[in-house]
Amino acid sequence: MSIAELGFLQDPPRLGNQYGEDTALRAALKRMMPAATLSAVEPDLVHVRCSAIACVLVASLIMGFPDR
Repeated sequence: MSIAELGFLQDPPRLGNQYGEDTALRAALKRMMPAATLSAVEPDLVHVRCSAIACVLVASLIMGFPDR
């Protein structure tokens, strides 16, 4: 069987730790959140490997930002 008969084969993308790899996100959260609050939630953000939007949502809920 040839490659053409098998069709297109590609490994699926693999996401790393989005929180750990996104320096802009970590810098933004550091500016937005009190140090004590960030220190308290950061281990959870690292553990759950949250996406940027999830991290911002968590930060906004913790900080009590209103919906816009």
